Amino acid sequence: NARKDIEMRSQMLKNVMQGAKARKEEEYRKLAMKARQQGLARSEEPEEEDDIEARESRDKLRKERRREIKRDLRMEARMGAESKAKKGGTKSGFGRDDDRDISEKIALGQNVGASRDSMFDQRLFNQDA
Repeated sequence: NARKDIEMRSQMLKNVMQGAKARKEEEYRKLAMKARQQGLARSEEPEEEDDIEARESRDKLRKERRREIKRDLRMEARMGAESKAKKGGTKSGFGRDDDRDISEKIALGQNVGASRDSMFDQRLFNQDA
């Protein structure tokens, strides 16, 4: 008797849950249909001038960014090719900076790497007390 009651109760709960699930699915189906219809109606409307300008400005920014990226890639490729060419003995605009004297680099405001020898003035070490 108790088993039958438990079985009936679980069966009723299952039926209630299935009904709720079916109602939700139907509601979602209606919402999806409504969204599709609104999307079709919206695509048929002409774009406003502000929307057109905003889209064009975004497209312009994207195009400019792509151009900068391509330029940077070309520069990196050129730097790699020039360093290879420099090892072969040819000079280029970028290779000249490596052969400059320290005083030239300082005059041009370029970064001068401090080596162990150039950290101190060697004349200071050769003094006799």
